[in-house]
Amino acid sequence: MRLNKISKSLCFSLIIGVMVIGFVIFIQKQSISQSQKMGKSVFESDTYNYTVEYPSSWYFHNLGKKMDTLYISNVSPDQYYHGGILPAGGAEIFIKVALVPSSKQSLSEFITEELKHTIILSKENVQVNGTEAIKIIYIWKVGPGSFYKNVAVYFSVNKKIYKILLSFRKGDSKESYFMHVFDSVISSFYLTGG
Repeated sequence: MRLNKISKSLCFSLIIGVMVIGFVIFIQKQSISQSQKMGKSVFESDTYNYTVEYPSSWYFHNLGKKMDTLYISNVSPDQYYHGGILPAGGAEIFIKVALVPSSKQSLSEFITEELKHTIILSKENVQVNGTEAIKIIYIWKVGPGSFYKNVAVYFSVNKKIYKILLSFRKGDSKESYFMHVFDSVISSFYLTGG
């Protein structure tokens, strides 16, 4: 009789657990469906353990499984100039993930090394989904007379450095729109584990 009560209790707990898991999956699918209805697509990186939303109207550049990361632009690949230079009115957002090169190297030292050939316009502390991050706006010379304005957000989690980068031509009239899209991507970024 005691065994029967334990079996019923265990069975009841199992049913409740399955219902909770089913509800969580339902809610996640609803949020993804809701995003797509609002003109957003969802990218999920299994390699680097994150999900992020981006405008459905932007082009997703598939870099293959080895480069399991987000790379989008508001212009089609055939509109780029000479092997990859953005046209006027074009912007791209790229998420780069790297292993921390040295246990002794800080995030600030990594950024200083990476940006040593750029002109830094501003630097501020920000948050990405509750994680401390550094946002840097800088100018990068692409070629003779051609400059990109870049906005990069860097943060480190689990011995990985994440860099979310917006690039567009310096002086582009669509800068405020690009910044709005970038902020939207940043606010949707979510680490999934690992």
